[in-house]
Amino acid sequence: MEKAIKTIQVNNGYIQLDLSKPERIKAFSRRIQVAGKRAEKDGKTDTLLFRKKAADAIEMLFGQGACRRIFGTDLPEMEWMAEFLKKLTPLVRKWMEGM
Repeated sequence: MEKAIKTIQVNNGYIQLDLSKPERIKAFSRRIQVAGKRAEKDGKTDTLLFRKKAADAIEMLFGQGACRRIFGTDLPEMEWMAEFLKKLTPLVRKWMEGM
């Protein structure tokens, strides 16, 4: 499959997503899920641990500095990440269907 780069305007610039590598998108989703499971202990969530792991996953998918461009910080709040993923997910699905 040839490269299918989508450029997304975010708060502090742009990020790019290569749709020709769906395995990276799936790996990203798995990393977020694993981060959530690892952060849960005794029925409580270690939000700092989750935020660090999720930020790492975002940086791996979109490139170094992505969190700063998207959220304005290297360690975004959980609510910010949730909102970003809520907006991003339908876009990625739509783009993947069109390929």
